[in-house]
Parts: sequence; C-alpha cells; structure tokens
Amino acid sequence: MLNQRLLFIFLLISTLLCMQVLGQDYNDTNSTVIPRVVGGDVVTNPDIGGYLVALRYNNTLTCGGTLVHDLIVITAAHCFNDSMKMDKLVAIGGVSTIDETGVRRHIENFIKHDPIEMDVAVLLLDGPMVGNGIGKLKLCKTPLMVGMSLTVVGFGKTSKQGTGPSKYLRKAIVPIVSKEYCTKAYRELSIQITNSMLCASAMGKRDACFIDSGGPLVFQNQLCGIVSFGEGCASIRYPGVYTDVRYARSFIINSFKSLMQKRKRSRNRS
Repeated sequence: MLNQRLLFIFLLISTLLCMQVLGQDYNDTNSTVIPRVVGGDVVTNPDIGGYLVALRYNNTLTCGGTLVHDLIVITAAHCFNDSMKMDKLVAIGGVSTIDETGVRRHIENFIKHDPIEMDVAVLLLDGPMVGNGIGKLKLCKTPLMVGMSLTVVGFGKTSKQGTGPSKYLRKAIVPIVSKEYCTKAYRELSIQITNSMLCASAMGKRDACFIDSGGPLVFQNQLCGIVSFGEGCASIRYPGVYTDVRYARSFIINSFKSLMQKRKRSRNRS
C-alpha cells in the first residue's frame, strides 16, 4: 500500500511542476498521469454561467477554478505547493480567451486538503469577484449515476500533443463512468480510485486535458466535480478522474467558514 501511495504521488506531481509552481509543464508531452478539454466546443464564459475562473501564477495559466461565492473559488489542491509566492497568484474571472484582462483578484488565503486523499482547495480572494458575465455555482447535492451527462469546462490543451493552453474556453459533455470500471482500469497503473473520486469521460472522444486541472465538472448549475488527473486525454481505456464535490462538501463548507472568519478578524484589526 505504501509503494502504491508513493507511486501515485510521483505520477501525480511529476506532471505539474512548471516555473516552481505546480502546474503543467508545456514542454512535456510524454508524461503518464496528467492533470487534465478534448473533443469539446468553443464557448464564452457568460454563456456557461460565468463561473469559470482562470488561475495564473507569475502570469502563466496553471489551473482552472470555480466561483461559488463572490470571495471564494474552489479548485484542486495539487495546483499549489508550499514554495509559491501568494502575491504572484491571480484569479481571473469573466474571461473567454486566455489573453483577456477580465476581473482580477489576488488570493488572500487558502486552505487545501492533502491532494492524495482528496484533491480540493478553497481560495479566499482579496476582493469580491463581480461584474458583467460573472456568475457562481452551487455545491453539488445531486447523487450522480452512471451514464449521467455532465459538462467539463476549461482552457486546457485540446490534445495530449498540444503545446500550451487553448486560446479559447471550451466545454465538453462527458458521462459518468462506473466506479467499478474506473477502479479496475487504474489498478493496472497501481493507482487507487478512492471514495473522494469520481470518473467521467466519453472514452476516446471527449475529456479534460492538460491545464484543465482544478476546473469544474457541472450538472444543472451545480459544481459536482473538480478536474484532478487522468491517463492521457480522451483515452479509450482510462476515464478522467475528478474530486467528488458531494464527498468533499463538508471540507469545503468548513474551509469557507474558517476563511471568512479569518478575513473578518483581519478586517477588524485594521
């Protein structure tokens, strides 16, 4: 079990280190397990509801995120490491192309879980993210069944061989894949699919890909999944793996409350 855990850690983080920040190395097209829109359609952020947030570190697009409150963004824990300088991390809302300015907010604070156990982080912005075309999602309450269609959104590569993020925001419809199948498939790679994970993909056709990490998997205006990892992009055998937001709900809510309390105390002292 220890060897499996160490292998999982290595496979997950070996694809993420770029410019001393956990994110996609654009020059690496041969990595195995990758943070992972392939086979999707170009959309605008307002058209999907305005909830997609782009996270940039040192002006490099590293991950996606989801606005669930004017001050709170949900993303993946593996998008962060302890060496990051918070003043270089920016959340950008309301953008449909990677070169738009959008509404920019710095990250005031964040709480992340151990990404191996549950790949989720809760970010507190330094000011409300509001404006035309910006919206929010609710946390998922709907039980997800095999075959249900959800929407994944992001600026990630449109193929594994691509070089860097897609210029345009894209979405893809992906069905839920059974936990039994997903577990069996990833067992071949010595990767454990845990209770905190769910799997979704139109096998060989539509999936998340590089730089989509932390982005949303959506069902009926609810954030139900967080892009976490996968083997390849739109693989014919290995579905995309997402953090199950229903499973992570208590952690997200408790982190939200803690961050807001810290923010209030900080404002009261100043």
